[in-house]
Amino acid sequence: MKLKNYLFAATSVRATVVVPNGQKEQFTERFNNYMAEARQQYAQTDPDMTYAVEAAQASDCMKAAETGILLKGLSGAPQGVIEWSTEVAGMFETSNNVGIVGMDDGICTVNEHVEISSIDHAWTYLLELLRKI
Repeated sequence: MKLKNYLFAATSVRATVVVPNGQKEQFTERFNNYMAEARQQYAQTDPDMTYAVEAAQASDCMKAAETGILLKGLSGAPQGVIEWSTEVAGMFETSNNVGIVGMDDGICTVNEHVEISSIDHAWTYLLELLRKI
């Protein structure tokens, strides 16, 4: 059996962050430092990485309570391999990955990427984990 490796990478990412008045410069400096480290870390795999810090309206963001609920859900979501193949070394059978989190007209959507296998107990276990969120 011949397997191919596929790499799926984000081509674009956008985040809106509320920064209290008077802290914009501090946030921008810290974010620029973080991005300098990220660009250095990914210099080989993503040499054209770019970013920008732009002004936005606070109304474009979720409220603090809603953000907390979302982050709690994301941190509780199973990520990665749930079950490895018993037939092919190093190949997974069942996995889960939160792909895209979006906000449109006040409605938050979370798109999951689930690789499903024929292993019934792994699929059942994954469903149980997702229901607990």
